[in-house]
Amino acid sequence: MNPSKIPALLLIGLLSILPLWAYDFEVDGVYYNRIDTGKVEVTSKTSDRNSYSGNIILPERVTYQNKEYYVTRIGDHAFMSSHPLLFQMV
Repeated sequence: MNPSKIPALLLIGLLSILPLWAYDFEVDGVYYNRIDTGKVEVTSKTSDRNSYSGNIILPERVTYQNKEYYVTRIGDHAFMSSHPLLFQMV
């Protein structure tokens, strides 16, 4: 094997075993991505999507680091493989 390829292969191997974070921030057990100035979407914690169970409260607005964001949508696959769920939107 070409010795110059070893660092790249090691990096690829390391990244494949680490969870991929799929969110910008978390508040009260709900994960969010910023999608626009002052707007966020609900998303999953990691790329495996199994982030939620039980009662989920989705607020109209959420505050993170002293900034208020409007929750405007639920991201694609945000609740994939998460069950059982009971939603409450406030």
